[in-house]
Amino acid sequence: LEEKGESPHFDTTFEDARPSLTHMALLGLQRAGYLKYLISQNVDGLHVRSGFPRDTLSELHGNMFVEECEKCGRQYVREKVIGVMGLKPTGRYCDVVRSRGLRACRGKLISTILDWEDALPDRDLNKADDASRSNPVETSRSSPISVMRHAAPTHSQCFI
Repeated sequence: LEEKGESPHFDTTFEDARPSLTHMALLGLQRAGYLKYLISQNVDGLHVRSGFPRDTLSELHGNMFVEECEKCGRQYVREKVIGVMGLKPTGRYCDVVRSRGLRACRGKLISTILDWEDALPDRDLNKADDASRSNPVETSRSSPISVMRHAAPTHSQCFI
């Protein structure tokens, strides 16, 4: 299309998109104990929507449905696309109540979607790094291994 000077036509919104059979297969592998951790560069939120546990998932480029408190780090998964990219404020504030019932955190919520100049998020990158150190096999789906190696240094010796 690009060579013809045409733009792609998208008729599905991110809110209407549904997890594919591949997303569901990954979830099945996780539930069966074969997939210990998933590292994704996708921002569409479909891994989370498939039911994949967020504590075994690193979304290195962010998630269009997740905003994060820049003060305490709490993440909020929303039903609608956040609408802001580049780790910018969304206009909402954190409602986490501090210990002993003190007032809410009230930190600014920001998008988790990276812009080109943004560094990969420490929390997700560190968890991905730890997971790749402890798992002997990695797979790459729809991203070249060279991109994956650059995005998240790997310690595994076997790629599928």
